[in-house]
Amino acid sequence: ASTGGGCGCSGSEADGPSPELLAHFSTVLELQQLLAEQKIEQAFAVALGEQSLEVLVWLCAKVGSPSVLRNACTSQIIYASLLQQLAFDLSSSSSLKLLWLADILPMLAPPFRDPAMRANAWRILQGVATSLSLVGAAADSQADFALAHQRA
Repeated sequence: ASTGGGCGCSGSEADGPSPELLAHFSTVLELQQLLAEQKIEQAFAVALGEQSLEVLVWLCAKVGSPSVLRNACTSQIIYASLLQQLAFDLSSSSSLKLLWLADILPMLAPPFRDPAMRANAWRILQGVATSLSLVGAAADSQADFALAHQRA
């Protein structure tokens, strides 16, 4: 059964699509059309242009595997933007985001012919590393807490 009132938005039928996705309803429809036409890189460019993490996560979930980007000969700018936006907040949809980050990181590789990429790649990678270290620290704290309570 379809959820989200036919827009393909995430959420159960009882909950409906999130307010964030509803605010981007026309974009979600455009993304569905682009995916139907196999215009994967263009779909990601549109989603990234929305500057909405929820729309981007929705698209990643809809596409399923990051490997489709390799098949689409995706530009370094798209990879860098995906890394930056997906790593921005790893507190929700963490599994999906981490899967995509792990698959995209090796694709963002020098040489960067684009001057904008040369100037920003290091900053983007540092931001991703910071986000990942925060997730690791949070996971370590949770594990320590669980161990302490098991012993008690």
